Amino acid sequence: MGLGDSLATGRAARRTALLLAGAAAALSPVPPEAYAADSPGAVIRSAVPPVPDPVARVARVTPTTMTDRWSGPGTVRAVLRLRGLPPGQVRSLIGTLVAGAPNQRSVAFGNKITCSEPGRPISTQLWNGVNLIGGRADETVRLRMFVTVPASGRLDCALRGYVLTHVGIPGAKASLRGGWLADLGSAGRAPATVQRVLSGQANPFIPLGGRTVRVPGISGYVPPASARFLRITGDVYLTECHRTGNNFCPRGRSYPAYGTSRAQTWVVAIPRGPGGCATRTSRRTLTVIDSASHHRRAESTLRIPVGGAACAPWDVQVHARSAGGTSPFVISVTETYSAVTVGPQR
Repeated sequence: MGLGDSLATGRAARRTALLLAGAAAALSPVPPEAYAADSPGAVIRSAVPPVPDPVARVARVTPTTMTDRWSGPGTVRAVLRLRGLPPGQVRSLIGTLVAGAPNQRSVAFGNKITCSEPGRPISTQLWNGVNLIGGRADETVRLRMFVTVPASGRLDCALRGYVLTHVGIPGAKASLRGGWLADLGSAGRAPATVQRVLSGQANPFIPLGGRTVRVPGISGYVPPASARFLRITGDVYLTECHRTGNNFCPRGRSYPAYGTSRAQTWVVAIPRGPGGCATRTSRRTLTVIDSASHHRRAESTLRIPVGGAACAPWDVQVHARSAGGTSPFVISVTETYSAVTVGPQR
């Protein structure tokens, strides 16, 4: 069972967990999946990554023990209260958390950045997560997100982190070692700087064998006349496919009982103008995911010269292929996990 079974289904998953908890006193718990509890002994603790420099503001996370508790969008661990900002400005946020030492063989660890005007519903968010596996080193998760300042000039942005139980055994716990949420400052103004959350009816499936799968991101982007460069990112949430496929992978396919995906992902900028400009690609990011961890986030960044008005408009895509391993994988687009951004630079 993977993070999608505990997180992507939200309230339905919580209702199921409550029913299972009620029956736990009368029934023996379902044994956890036979994931390798890695070598016994002291578990490697990971240091919290340093905050980027320069940074406009930062809110730090207090270390604690996380417990299985449904709290709607997820438990808040740090908050940035942004005030007096120019409406229409786009702020660049990065959040990171370090967690480990689960009290069960496998515990789902969820992570989000959410933003809203004070006292209003969430308007912008991105999700992340991984399974924490007993006996393994701590996991570090990271999210990058753009948010546009509303007319009020006020935003509350939260870094959330929480755990949920797996396979019907209530009482999941894990150690939150620390982290931070940073506002890196202005990334430009909307609509010249844009973030697009990838969405679709089904998650793009990347089979074994090396075939490249193209995922549309932003279409028809025209940079402002003052731009000399474009900064493009493509951050995608990857899920390894095993057993029945869980909530992320297509049903009706044959997957290994336990396997490993070697996922290559990169971002591509395609000029559609009449100038005969060259397609630009980022370096390929290799992400290794086994059935136990089940999910990983892959980041790609590309900075390119605008090349003149004849290159525009630009299309931005994320490309992915299997680079070996025993399991296929998917890119999550059915929930708020994956996003691409484009912004001008001088």
